[in-house]
Amino acid sequence: GYEKAEWEVERSRSVRHGTDSQGKPQYKTEWYTDEYEADKTFFKEHVVLYHIEGTLIGEHTFPFQYKLPDTLPGSFHHKQPWVHRHSYVNHRSAEYRNKKRYRQDNIQAEGKIVYKLKATIDIGGFFAKDLKAKQEIVVHERLDQAIVPTQAVVTATVCLCCCIPRGKCTIHAAFSKTA
Repeated sequence: GYEKAEWEVERSRSVRHGTDSQGKPQYKTEWYTDEYEADKTFFKEHVVLYHIEGTLIGEHTFPFQYKLPDTLPGSFHHKQPWVHRHSYVNHRSAEYRNKKRYRQDNIQAEGKIVYKLKATIDIGGFFAKDLKAKQEIVVHERLDQAIVPTQAVVTATVCLCCCIPRGKCTIHAAFSKTA
């Protein structure tokens, strides 16, 4: 299992662009993008399930079981569309230090935790090509508390026009622990 995060921040800034006829500085808006990414592999294991001598002909099934560690985080994928953030910041130059300038940041982010199962059948021989397959799997995060069955019974009087009793109604509800 590995996690990967990528995000971009598109920013604007005011840059000096000459002077006007009175000698005052002129500014223009310049856009640039900062890109960031980070990843981490937190679970990787190589297990040999079978050792087979000779050539495999026909269709074969290789059943196996494997217990994942209880501490693994669940599968996750989230992509955030562009978020626009506006702000005013102070000029850096001493001449215009107390004047504010407009800045806009646009932020886009994506994060995911992915688990993949990869299988390889090692075919012996110099010119033989190994058989490979991979499949993403979904891992559900382990809950901190046990899930237990829940049930409830509610009985109420049914009334007509808020004051004429018409009988009783009883509702039984039950949820199994797998619900």
